[in-house]
Amino acid sequence: MLPSQSSFQTTPPSSQDHLKELTLRVSHLQTQADRLEKWGKQLVNKNQIIDSDFSISWDTIITERQRATKAPISLGVSTLASRRFSRQSSIDEVKRFIKIVSEDFLRKYRSSHTNILPDGWPLKQGRVTSKFGKRGKRMHKGIDIAVHNGTSILAVEGGTVVRSKYMRGYGRIVEIQHSSMYSTRYAHNSNNFVSVGDIVDKGQIIASVGSTGRSTGPHVHFEVRQSGVAINPIKYLGAMDTFTLSENIKLSEYVRLSK
Repeated sequence: MLPSQSSFQTTPPSSQDHLKELTLRVSHLQTQADRLEKWGKQLVNKNQIIDSDFSISWDTIITERQRATKAPISLGVSTLASRRFSRQSSIDEVKRFIKIVSEDFLRKYRSSHTNILPDGWPLKQGRVTSKFGKRGKRMHKGIDIAVHNGTSILAVEGGTVVRSKYMRGYGRIVEIQHSSMYSTRYAHNSNNFVSVGDIVDKGQIIASVGSTGRSTGPHVHFEVRQSGVAINPIKYLGAMDTFTLSENIKLSEYVRLSK
């Protein structure tokens, strides 16, 4: 009697081995996700700054996930502008929906016809007069927002003041640490209203606009620093409805400017 057709339909050993490997890696991914959720809850409950390993762990999850699936993670323009990624969201989800910030976003606020700035910016009004990037032989490490002398400067996010003094070139400057990865700088101030060690809230007045240091007129020089390196603040300002500096998500990788 001939064997039935079903007896020949066995799974090749290579496929079984791959399935076992995939199962193990998914299990590892779940373990890492559970750790992220635990850290997120601790942050919310204790209002503590996330340890630097937080972001490194997310990078590890991306790598493990890519190895397990042996397929590239799809990238695309985010349609989730109105939602915030929680600390419990998987890095796979964050990576898939990269935020694209249009150059038109910058042009809008450089226009002389626009005076009102979005909520969360360091000023409530003003005009972007200089963008991030090379300016002559120098590298301009932030953006300049011009407004009347004495206008209130606001913290874009909550954090701890790590610098409040006069610095060469910057004039009077305030620097706020938001997480182990991110800090923001506000420079050329006429007056600083916070001191080193102060805990500030988002939207709190921290200084007033001036023209101290290397400056040609009253404005705020605003910087975003990722691990001590200045990145384009427009990436943050244009995507702040999706990402926050306190989450340690690498904006330089997950937020892109359109061509």
